[in-house]
Amino acid sequence: MVSEPRLKLLCSTSNCFYYYLLYYITTAKEMWDFLKQTYSQDKNVSKILQVEEELHNLRQGNQDLSQYFATVKATYERLKFLRPPCKSCYKSHFEPTMVAKFLAGLSPEYVAAKDQMLTGSEIPELSDAYDRLSRLAISLSQPTGVTSTSALAVGGGRGHGSHL
Repeated sequence: MVSEPRLKLLCSTSNCFYYYLLYYITTAKEMWDFLKQTYSQDKNVSKILQVEEELHNLRQGNQDLSQYFATVKATYERLKFLRPPCKSCYKSHFEPTMVAKFLAGLSPEYVAAKDQMLTGSEIPELSDAYDRLSRLAISLSQPTGVTSTSALAVGGGRGHGSHL
């Protein structure tokens, strides 16, 4: 074992962590226990808090809908990894919270759809909410006064039924 003055000298360098490992951990089990405690995501409260803060601050901003959806989904996947929800709680708590967060951060042009989904008798699943908003985004991106071809097909097209 190394003497304390020598350890202090070694620890004065930036590699103190490695010297600690070399001189104080003597078995493989001690090493695994140390690494598990140091790097485990289990009960990593500071990391969980960081991801929850990221979720809280997420806003669509100038991202298109698909980019914003991917960002929210990826952040929730990280949270699920850090703090896995119990299977019975996932559908009743975790997913509705994820949907509500996704909807809450949307740009103002989606306010009517967001309100409709949040005030309905059931909160839709995340994929369903995204699908509905994607269809709305397509209609919002069309210039005013342009009639889509599907609307013409439903109406029978021009001149249908008028014979002069």
